[in-house]
Amino acid sequence: MIIQVFCLFVVLLPGLAQSFDHPNAHLINDASCGVMKPGQRIHQGRNANLGEFPWMVYISTTKEYADGPDRYFSCGGTILNSKYVLSASHCFVGANATRISSILFIGEYNTKTNPDCVNDFCAPHVVLHKTEEIIIHPNFFSSNAGSDITLIRVRGEIQFNEFVAPICLEDGDLLTHDYTGEDAHVAGWGTYDFADINRTQLVMPDILQTLSVPIVDDDTCLGTMRSIAPSYEQYFVIESQVCAGGIAEHFAYKGDSGGPLMVVKQMDSEQPPRFYQIGVVSWGGLTVNITSFDSPTVYTRVRYYLPWILDNMRP
Repeated sequence: MIIQVFCLFVVLLPGLAQSFDHPNAHLINDASCGVMKPGQRIHQGRNANLGEFPWMVYISTTKEYADGPDRYFSCGGTILNSKYVLSASHCFVGANATRISSILFIGEYNTKTNPDCVNDFCAPHVVLHKTEEIIIHPNFFSSNAGSDITLIRVRGEIQFNEFVAPICLEDGDLLTHDYTGEDAHVAGWGTYDFADINRTQLVMPDILQTLSVPIVDDDTCLGTMRSIAPSYEQYFVIESQVCAGGIAEHFAYKGDSGGPLMVVKQMDSEQPPRFYQIGVVSWGGLTVNITSFDSPTVYTRVRYYLPWILDNMRP
């Protein structure tokens, strides 16, 4: 897959106890967050399994036609709790703005079917939510995409089930963990192929895609970028960002902005492994019109903005 660079009040289960000292800490990481299904494995560049990433949100604008509304895909996002979705700021400003008519498709998997079915086993119907409030980080700026993170408060409440659940955010020892050299995972409905030899005609998937990417240190990340194109000299990877990728044909591209960079961790032997979101797809090769497809991708580092996220959440 190629991707773009363009809660409820709950009692936490043992093993998910909050170590982050904030009055709104109870609004994230509930007992259902990020659970990895038994036998699940992540491979590079494949269709996701039905229900594999129940926190994924398909963010769209709508265009009205004579035979009814149609979707115009914009960005990805992740469910944090029954009221909030996390995405990227650049999805909601400038030419990419979906602020006015954003629709959140909750429980989406195959964009061509509703409900989604695999081998006669069907998920519940996809539920559409409109946005109640879009909270763009006040320090967001387009050059180098610092603070490229946005909270979306949905109208109504997201109802959880086997195919709709929140993702975990880092806590405890993960807040200071160095992931360099580890594999992380991304998912989204962004461009995964090209229809022409010049790579100008994008092919968008119907089914949610996923792949694994290695996390690389900042110097390696920038060194790779700058060896590909001098135009990267004006770009930097800063403390509030994390870099991953560098595998040919496996990197963020049009459509997956706002989606998650995830790691799987088992923080307690009595609890199942869980997905923790450590990044939000922000920018990469396409930002500077690079035609080489082995450039890493830069993600907003979620833990850097955890105080801001919790400050801006309401029950």
